[in-house]
Amino acid sequence: MADSSVAMSFKWITGFILIAVRSSMLGCGHETLENRSYNASSVSSELEELKTKAEFLEFVLQEKTNELNTKDAYIANTLKIIEEKTNDILFLQKSLDDLKHVRADLSNLEERVSGLETEVGILKIVIQKSKADLQSLEYRASDMEKKSELMASQIERMEDIVTEQWIQIRQTEHALQTVQMMTLKARRKIDTAERIVLKFINKVAGYSLDSIIPGSFRYYILREILIFSSYVDWAAHQLKGIIIATRAYHHEVCVLSLNFLLQKFGIFVTSITMSGVCVCVYRHERALNPPPSN
Repeated sequence: MADSSVAMSFKWITGFILIAVRSSMLGCGHETLENRSYNASSVSSELEELKTKAEFLEFVLQEKTNELNTKDAYIANTLKIIEEKTNDILFLQKSLDDLKHVRADLSNLEERVSGLETEVGILKIVIQKSKADLQSLEYRASDMEKKSELMASQIERMEDIVTEQWIQIRQTEHALQTVQMMTLKARRKIDTAERIVLKFINKVAGYSLDSIIPGSFRYYILREILIFSSYVDWAAHQLKGIIIATRAYHHEVCVLSLNFLLQKFGIFVTSITMSGVCVCVYRHERALNPPPSN
């Protein structure tokens, strides 16, 4: 760019000098011979002057060329710096955009962290409540274990009582059987004795019992004997009924007794076996799961 400007300036100055020389030569052609020598010296001086001016102009042109080259170098350097700064600006703009995205992500991350902290606080509260519930359950389990141990000891005592009752029932049954056998033997002995006495009286006295004992008195004796026998039969029958009823309702009585005894433990007895106590237990915790009302 600088070289082309210098060349154009040099051509323009050279053309200007040639035009001046031609114009001076044309003007001298119309003059007289006397004036030619004077004009030649004048032209020579003018040419020297023009040569001096041309050299000066060349020097100025060279200075301007150097100055233009310097400015071109400065402009090129400036353009390079501008390009570098533009690249830096673009890089900074990109970094700023990235920073904005990072800041937005950081804001979202802070919101997420805040949400997680809230969830952690809720979980801590839930864990504390769970620990409190666990301690309460452990306390209740310990209390129920103590109650179960107490209940087991009471059930063992009830088993002993039931076993003793069954022994007494067996003894009563055995006593009833003994009374029945003794009654039967007594009847047989009375019948045998009566027959022996009647035979003896008939053989010794030669007459029957009707002739010695009046019929009404004999009837009275027989009636009392029959009444006594009926009382014995009635007592045996009643004793047998009591034993049967006791055997039939023994389980229900034991269940009611145990339930009355164990109501405060929240345990209900549903069955009792002959050999001991076999309980079907339904535990319920009134504070947690109260039993449904029927």
